[in-house]
Amino acid sequence: MRRAVLQDVHARVCSLIEEFSPDAMAVESVFTALNMRTALCLAEVRGVILLAAAQHSVVVYSYAPREVKASVAGYGHASKRKCN
Repeated sequence: MRRAVLQDVHARVCSLIEEFSPDAMAVESVFTALNMRTALCLAEVRGVILLAAAQHSVVVYSYAPREVKASVAGYGHASKRKCN
């Protein structure tokens, strides 16, 4: 992934942390069944998010994609398709 994109993600996350002062953050773990290139890009972005959280002393909790879907949609295999 381009360095400028990762720097932008880091800056935006830092800005949000400074604006909202969260005590904790939740992040979705990388889904390993994706193709390798996509998984690596997601891991890089996840890494800069974790760095931003650590730099601001924000606790991070990691959840599997199915846990997030089950919590939000009530079903772990729910589609990510946007509902109107």
